[in-house]
Amino acid sequence: MEDYLLAFDVDVGVVIEPGAHVALMSAPLASGEMLLAVPRAWEAAMASLFSGDGPVPWTRWHAQWGERAYIGLSEATALGERLTATLGAHGWPLRHSLSVQTYALAGTLVEHGLGYAFVDLFTAAGLNPRQVLLLRLENSIPFQLSMLRHVATPRSVLLARLEKSLLLAIDERRRLLWQHVSPWRLQMDG
Repeated sequence: MEDYLLAFDVDVGVVIEPGAHVALMSAPLASGEMLLAVPRAWEAAMASLFSGDGPVPWTRWHAQWGERAYIGLSEATALGERLTATLGAHGWPLRHSLSVQTYALAGTLVEHGLGYAFVDLFTAAGLNPRQVLLLRLENSIPFQLSMLRHVATPRSVLLARLEKSLLLAIDERRRLLWQHVSPWRLQMDG
């Protein structure tokens, strides 16, 4: 996205955790958290693991499910690096079984039962709840969704309308998402 903005090929971009650049201006739109997406077909087998009250320790979940295919991003992003570092610090080094370019593609592969992935909550909101089970982390991994533009691109009436429309769409997606997130929680430990 940054390359397109710097080349003036696009006027504005919406990005997760934008990197700093002197020629680009970032305006926060919303915050979110990463969710664990697993195929809905795993739900019955995972039910015994989540039979008690409270969150399940991460290492316990990983011992039973961590050897399944993990779908991760192939390119380094600020959010991806923080996710990997946070999980690694809690005893879960991520080894990609499949590497993809976007969270949306990772989510689609989870919908087709090919493995599990961490996705941002905006991607999660677009996944089919009949095919994907979404789990929250007790120690959430937050992120910022921002609107990015070149500093030479003036703020226009159209840009203000776009921002307002995006904020309305984000609120609606977030409202729909929480209806489909599992009550099961994972607690990072280690």
